[in-house]
Amino acid sequence: MSQRGPRAVVVVLSDDECAELSRWAGGVASPRLAERARIVLACAGGASNAWVAAECGVSSATVGKWRSRFAVRGLAGLKDEPRPGRRKSELVL
Repeated sequence: MSQRGPRAVVVVLSDDECAELSRWAGGVASPRLAERARIVLACAGGASNAWVAAECGVSSATVGKWRSRFAVRGLAGLKDEPRPGRRKSELVL
């Protein structure tokens, strides 16, 4: 039987990456970063996007996004990027 949809990016972790992600997932990092770490750890275990999404309470698209970003950029890909526009401090008078 053929697989439905595109094949998920395979996530392979080094020992150092696994240790750092586990630390982040344990609550050392911000809640957003901890969630992303849990997603990547589950993906590295070979789980499907749908299964990880159900376990983490996010959408399959969210899992795919963080799986792909980690595969391309590593740990740095999980951190927030600067958002466009002015910062909130610039908006307050």
